[in-house]
Amino acid sequence: MCGELKDIGKEKYAKKVLEEGNLQRIILQKYIFDSSNNKDMSEKILEFSSLSHCLANFMPCPEPPFNQLKGCLNDVKDYFPLMIDKIQEWSEDSMIKIKIPEVEIWKDGKKEIITEIDKSQIISWKEWFSDEENRTSFFLEDYYDIDYEKGRKRLKGKPLFKNQKLSHAIPQKKEEVEECISNIITITKRRADSMAKRIICRIKN
Repeated sequence: MCGELKDIGKEKYAKKVLEEGNLQRIILQKYIFDSSNNKDMSEKILEFSSLSHCLANFMPCPEPPFNQLKGCLNDVKDYFPLMIDKIQEWSEDSMIKIKIPEVEIWKDGKKEIITEIDKSQIISWKEWFSDEENRTSFFLEDYYDIDYEKGRKRLKGKPLFKNQKLSHAIPQKKEEVEECISNIITITKRRADSMAKRIICRIKN
């Protein structure tokens, strides 16, 4: 569960989104639920839905609470490229302990609630994603770049729509919604093709 910093757990996410006045509900209502008169948009939504739970839409998941935080943080909203940006931002924080939303993890067979994370764990996540072999092995090139700044590696998530960033996580305009959905579809299908080609290649060899 998530409670601190006005964030919520993924199990409550759908209910929260559908609450009256919620920004995401307003966007869904305006551009998704009312897309029946827009054939092209309706078809994209159906394709998007069919791809959302395919293998190519699943991301590598470091140790907890990485995945919990990706789904709980208000400035990430479960977008993988934004989680990459968050890791980079946290890695530059001077604090040894990073305050996070309240999340549940399993430790030694027991459920534990934590509200902070060691900076060292953030650094380990960054090091894993900064490894070019990991990025290519898991077909993550479309989600983030690895830049070099003064000899140091710097992670940069690739926005799924123009101007997407931690302070503007979700699409709010019609053009942003359409661009976001189209890019997710394109990237997921391209990743699926790459996965299939590698599997076929290994089978043949």
